[in-house]
Amino acid sequence: YVYDFASYNGRIFAGTESWRCYYTDNGGINWTQCQDIWEDVMCFNNIFGILLAGTSQGLYYTTNSGANWIMAQPSSLPVHDIAGGDKLFAGTVFSGVWSSNNYGTSWTQTSLNNVSVEALATIYSNVFAGTQSNGFYVSTNYGLNWAQRNEGIGNTTINSLAIVGYTIFAATDGMG
Repeated sequence: YVYDFASYNGRIFAGTESWRCYYTDNGGINWTQCQDIWEDVMCFNNIFGILLAGTSQGLYYTTNSGANWIMAQPSSLPVHDIAGGDKLFAGTVFSGVWSSNNYGTSWTQTSLNNVSVEALATIYSNVFAGTQSNGFYVSTNYGLNWAQRNEGIGNTTINSLAIVGYTIFAATDGMG
């Protein structure tokens, strides 16, 4: 399975379930396996010119078009999504949301720390987290405090989030 794609420095990256990351320089005709990543690659995000890869065993980053990948903290935590603006955020399985002030080199767990986070989105100081079976959480202060906001959706699983203007869209399991 292919979980996610990313465009970075002229390359297309594909994160797969088969414990691999691949890239193509020619529109998908040929694919090359990334070095240094030997886990399922669940997500990518290009933030501040750094490509981040969330994997089943932690978070990696590259600054040289994927030639080398460096594992960042939190290591060994499965990362399902990465979002950022002024700060970076990683949504993990069973360990909630982590934040980074230094472009992903090191991470700190936020107070949303006891849920599995499937999706993240940010705008300004607002961070939105879609969780597995616990619905939707909002922070208005860069992840310092969180409030559960499940009005109209209940404790469903949220698989994806998107912000368009001042509207946030949530893709859920079984609720549209």
